[in-house]
Amino acid sequence: MTAGWLWKRVKSLFKKKPLPFEEIKRQANILVIDDEPLDGLLTGIRTSGWNINQVKDIDNLDAEVLKKADIIFVDYKNVGTILTASEEGVGLLKLLKRKYPNKHFIFFSGYAGFIPGYEVHNMADGWIQKHSDLHIYIERIEIAAQKVYANR
Repeated sequence: MTAGWLWKRVKSLFKKKPLPFEEIKRQANILVIDDEPLDGLLTGIRTSGWNINQVKDIDNLDAEVLKKADIIFVDYKNVGTILTASEEGVGLLKLLKRKYPNKHFIFFSGYAGFIPGYEVHNMADGWIQKHSDLHIYIERIEIAAQKVYANR
């Protein structure tokens, strides 16, 4: 036995093994910040095995729902009105990204003609059209969850 072999063996014992995907699904917490009810979408995502909740807005950056969330969808319009009235969702996204840099943020909008600019692309980890099909949401959640849990 060489010292190099022994060191490699010891290091391998402490190396984190990736979580199985089903365990990631069980542990991941998803939050949607949107003033419009998205019950059908949320039901579809829950049926796929994900833990997802929705709030209409955020009035406290230390809210428990934010602390628990791993993946956060932030709407473009009518959210962030309490904390960033003039910027709405973009302003809220800025605040959240500063406060929680390790969370995964997906910006979304149903606002006709909205195309995310440089500022949104620079802050959000992803972007989705609000009225996208369920399978697109689930695909984005799966990708985000694997990224989030690969770093844990």
